[in-house]
Amino acid sequence: MSELVVDKRFGDIEIDDALGVRKLIGDERNLHLTDGVDGFDGVSTHYIGYLEHTPIAVARLRLLDAMVGLGRDARVDNVGVLEAYRGQSFGRQIMLHVLAGLEDLPVYSDVDELLVESPEASIGFFEKLGFTAARSTFTQFGGKYRRLYRTIHDEYNHELI
Repeated sequence: MSELVVDKRFGDIEIDDALGVRKLIGDERNLHLTDGVDGFDGVSTHYIGYLEHTPIAVARLRLLDAMVGLGRDARVDNVGVLEAYRGQSFGRQIMLHVLAGLEDLPVYSDVDELLVESPEASIGFFEKLGFTAARSTFTQFGGKYRRLYRTIHDEYNHELI
């Protein structure tokens, strides 16, 4: 198994590699993203996975309600691995870095729950990482998606990672 080297970037500075991978993944899925940018990049932590100096995987972590500083929940977005590298555990590796970031980065230290929205085909991937899928589905990007949640701290603030 090849080891992914994961770099963390904060905000929207020097995230061209992340945006490039996000755009390529969007193209592979026929999502027709213009540039992969939305209004949350500036308030997020970006995880970029490199294999031999080539960016191949991404994930983005952000607090919910980050604009007003009230959130105790976080959300992981834009989790993806370029098609040629799928099935080699790189998605799992980058998600383990995201989960570790919930412990290591002070801004996320009081997060109770982590949310991800996933296409139906990827539900099992997130369940293996401890996420629980909601029953209801919704349509996004022309496909069926579900929200998944993972408890990070219980009501007594015990870490569950």
